[in-house]
Formats: sequence, structure tokens, C-alpha cells
Amino acid sequence: MKNYKDVKISKKDVNFYSFFYKKVDINDIVLYNIHVSLFREITFNLKKGKEKKIMFKNVRKWAIALVLVFGLFLLVGCQTECPECEDPTESECNELFPCEEPADPTEAECEALYPSEECPVCEVCEECEECPEVPECKQDFVAPTSIILFGDDVKVTETFNLAEEMEVAPATATKLFTWASSDPSIATVDANGVVTGVRPGKVEITAKSVLKDSVVATTEVTVSETGAAFDIATREVAYIANLLSGYIADDFALPQPWNGNAKVVYDVDGDVIESFVMPDLGEATSLSYTVNYTVTFGDITLSNTVNLKLVDEIEDNDFAKVDAAIEVATKLFSNITAGVGTDKISADIQLPPSYDGVAYNWTTNKNYILTNDGKLTRPDNDTTVTYTISPKSGAAARSATLTFTINGYTALEKQAFNVEEGVFAGIEGATVSSSFLLPTQDEKFGITYDYVLPTGLTKGAYTGNGKYIKVVYDNTTTKANAEIGVVARYEEEAGFQFVENYKLKVNLVPGNAANTDVEAFLLGTD
Repeated sequence: MKNYKDVKISKKDVNFYSFFYKKVDINDIVLYNIHVSLFREITFNLKKGKEKKIMFKNVRKWAIALVLVFGLFLLVGCQTECPECEDPTESECNELFPCEEPADPTEAECEALYPSEECPVCEVCEECEECPEVPECKQDFVAPTSIILFGDDVKVTETFNLAEEMEVAPATATKLFTWASSDPSIATVDANGVVTGVRPGKVEITAKSVLKDSVVATTEVTVSETGAAFDIATREVAYIANLLSGYIADDFALPQPWNGNAKVVYDVDGDVIESFVMPDLGEATSLSYTVNYTVTFGDITLSNTVNLKLVDEIEDNDFAKVDAAIEVATKLFSNITAGVGTDKISADIQLPPSYDGVAYNWTTNKNYILTNDGKLTRPDNDTTVTYTISPKSGAAARSATLTFTINGYTALEKQAFNVEEGVFAGIEGATVSSSFLLPTQDEKFGITYDYVLPTGLTKGAYTGNGKYIKVVYDNTTTKANAEIGVVARYEEEAGFQFVENYKLKVNLVPGNAANTDVEAFLLGTD
């Protein structure tokens, strides 16, 4: 066989190869010619009867040919650029040797396909020297081997950052952690390790490495609040009482203080209880059940007693009926004052005897002004009246107070009353022909009076009971609508007075013999 380098490629060979493979490559044509040459030589030798010698030579030639073919394929497979092509077009060449999909990715391509923390080891082609080595992908994160947290105290609503105080080994380790609180109702922690106090108590905060979940650390945080121990204990007593104010129809866990640093102990008739067990109500539909409890905070201990509202049904129970009756009564009073356009009552009111079968049992603290059935007697001055209602249903009973301000007489109303039907009745507009009496006080309204007299009238001596003064007429002055100035002094409360001035008008007309008899009577001579 001819040497590989001596193989000549004829135009006939190119045309024959192109006819079957459509694409022409110099290496392929060389292989083709080697194949043709081997075939011709084997045929020739067989004809001459040299079978044994030919067989040995053929095996050696085929082995050499296979090595050459394998070498050529390795060279082609490791190319990263298109070979030089003479006759085929560039697109045809690219179809034979796709350069846009290299076997081994570059570092940039590797990092683009995989996040650095998940980047696989990039393989390097080791079959041939022509392939360039691809650098290994770099890992940006270092997992910690240990972490230490330092807990701290925090006030309610205040914050501090645990992540800023933690120790991480090694120092170059990546600080990526998940955070958790054992009781978010006491303190919360966010994704950055910032702890916020919610209510007083103790809580554990845990940090875990994102890169290595076996690396975990926990610390205790104490949440506290400011304020005097007595004030905090007093608030806790009220807090627990409020939690126990609802309707109870089943067993329940006894409430604990809002401040986790306070302690509470419950007892029934001196026996300490850890939880509440609903007793059998029997035939009753409700029951008032007494529970005692003691709250301790610091060196302060306070006790309280509550009456639990035990019911056979939560919805329509005796306690709910009583509560509803009180709510309706409260709204009734609001509507009454809104209806008169003021917060003062000036007329009778209608009081409902019951609501949903629950009797109110109205009682008043000033029956002479506002009776138990709502009848009003107007007082001289504004007066506060309190109604007490005591609705009761089964074992449920409550009381409530409802307060009204009863509208008294104003100064002008008092004046009008006295002129029309009180101490000045018959004087306003009267004809005066002799001396007469004017009151110095009014017992109904508690008013004292003094006067400024017009011409023709003077104050005279009167030996009566001190409730009147004598006004002497000169029996000569004639004047219509003579004005008598009235100075009224009101004493609203002890040590406080205010003064009202107004006028009484009379007609002065000289008298006759009848007036003389009146004068004699007033002087006590008759």
C-alpha cells in the first residue's frame, strides 16, 4: 500500500464521495482513498493465490488504518473552531462541526448555569492536548463550624440585634442564619436577628446556619417592663378578672398573668386548683361559682375573688339575658336625653318593667323628685337623681346605676312663678291706695329679697314674723306703672350666692276711707 502522504486524490474520487455524503472534507477523502487502495490490493493478491501472506498483511494494514481513523476523530472532536474549508460553504461546515456547543463549558458559562453554591466541578477533556483546561468554579460561601449567641434583657416594645453580638467560627464563615423564637407572644425575632419585646417573660432565641444546619445556637432573653411592682401586680389582678368575666360551659385552663414574671395561684374554698373543671349544674340553667386567686410580683402579693358565670348553654343563658337587660336600659336612658335635646329631664319618663322576661326592679334615690315608676316633680334647682336596676334571671344577677339630671327652675322661671302663683301673686299690676307688705324671703326656692322703692312709697316698720316688710304709701302720689326694683339673692350652695334684678310694676292712686282701715290694721291699732 502507498504511504498516507502519497495518496493522490483525483477529481473522480471527490465526485464519488460527494455523491454519497453531500459534504466534502479533505480527511474524509483521504480515508476513502485508503479504503479503496486496500480493497484493490487484497483483490489483486487473492487472484495470485497468496491467501496466507495476504491475510497477515491485511490484518496489519487494517490495524494501522483503524489507528489513523481513531486519531483523526480525536482531532476533530477536540476542535473548538471550524477547520479550514475550501469548497463547502461556512454554514455547511458548521453543520458538520457545531462550534456553538463546546463540550466543556467555560467558567463564566458554568457560573451562569449554576449558582456558585451549587456549581459542579467542571470536567476537563483529558483525551487530547489541544483541548484548553477549564478552571474550576469558585465557591463564594464558607459554612461556619460553630456559633455563640449572647442573650440580653429587653423592655416591652424595645429591640436589640442578636446578630451583631454573635461569635462565628471561622471568622471568614458566611453569616447566613435562620432565626426562631420559642414564644413569639413574649418576644419576636426577624430574619436579621433583631429581637423585639412583646410582653414580660423569658424566651429562647435560636439561630441556625443556612449552609450547615447542624450548626445551631440558642440563648435566653428576658423581657421586662417598667413601673412600680404594686402597679404591675394591681394591673395583673384586673387583667385576670377580665379574662374570667365571660360565660363558662365547659372545662378550661385558668388564665395566666400578662406579665410572665408574675405568678398566680387559684383556689376554691382554700383548695388550690390547677385548672377549672365544670361542675354538674343539675336542674339549674346557671350557677355563680366563686374562685379566689392571688397574684405575686416581686415582693407584692394581691388577692381577689371572682364569681364565674357557669351556664348550660353559651348562647341563650341567664347571664346573657341579664347583661342584655342592662344594655337595653342604658340605651333607653340615652334615648330619653337625646329625645329632649338635652341631658336634663323635665317631664315624666316611661320605665319598662322588664326585658325578655327579666325584671328591672327600678329604685330611685330621690323619690320626691322622680319616683320608681318615672313620675317627675320638678325641683327648684337642677338636681341629680340616680336609678338603680337589679335584673335577675336564675343564678344570674347584676345591678347597675343610671344617673339623670333633673331640670330645675331657671331664675326667670322662678320669677315668673312667684309673680303668677308665688309670693308676688296679686302685686304685679295692682292698684296701690294704701300701705302693703312685700316678702323678704321665698321658702320654695330659698330666695331672699330686697327692694328699691319709687317716689310715693317708703319702707316702714313692721312687727310681723320677719318674712315681710311694710311699704308705706303717701296717699298723694299718683303714678301708673310705678316700678319697684327687686333684688333677688339665690343661694345655690353653701357660701355661694348670685343676684338677679328685676321690676314689679304697680299703679299708685290716692285712697279713701277703706284704705284708712287697712292702715290701722297694718299699724296694729285695730
